[in-house]
Amino acid sequence: MVTGQYQKQISALPTLNSYRYENILKMYQTDKGNQYYYNLLQSIFLPDNLDKRALTNMVIRANQPWTTVSFNAYGTIELWWLILLTNKIYNPFETPKPNTVIKIIRPEYIPDILKEISARLQ
Repeated sequence: MVTGQYQKQISALPTLNSYRYENILKMYQTDKGNQYYYNLLQSIFLPDNLDKRALTNMVIRANQPWTTVSFNAYGTIELWWLILLTNKIYNPFETPKPNTVIKIIRPEYIPDILKEISARLQ
């Protein structure tokens, strides 16, 4: 039975792209051991004192989901969750209004930020 392991540690499950939100959540198995689930109650925060050089602003030009914002910023839809964390947005179902200015982490800082998040959750 799996308790508190990351998906990449479970050989029976596929490996996910390193940008996926699921990579930072630990997995568990049901009592019968036939299904896996994530601990969605785990809180993940970015520090308030992020280096200002790591951030830049982005203007949302039209109604669009966070996955599209992520694609426009990073070339992948899989970092939507990091944009929400960076902006302290807690409801991913609320889409940004046109002309909203958000902060994004500069792409060159993403690998280091993801490593730091993973290290804090270990």
